[in-house]
Amino acid sequence: MAALYVGVSAADPSDYWFWVVIMLFIIFDRIEIGSTTVLGRAMRRTGERSYSIYLLQCASIKAVAAVLYDGAALSVVSAVPWLRRFGVWVLLVFASYALSLLLASVLNVLVLKPV
Repeated sequence: MAALYVGVSAADPSDYWFWVVIMLFIIFDRIEIGSTTVLGRAMRRTGERSYSIYLLQCASIKAVAAVLYDGAALSVVSAVPWLRRFGVWVLLVFASYALSLLLASVLNVLVLKPV
């Protein structure tokens, strides 16, 4: 999309795309997150569980949505102001991901590590 702003057409299979992709590979190859920091360790542990998180995401969204939408937060969705609905939706996203991460961490220790 950024290339369209500088005049390079997306349908143009010219050499610009090749050099841009090579440049992006070089830039992202230089990015390094140290595993000694708390953020680095958290990202590494989350990355190790990413496929398990992906598999558990649907079930966790359904469980968290049942609590948030059917519970006291949004009894009748259309009657609630949009800002509160948006806030509950953001809470749903973060809570379901946190639940998936928690379940994936437990399942990886109990099921995948022994294998």
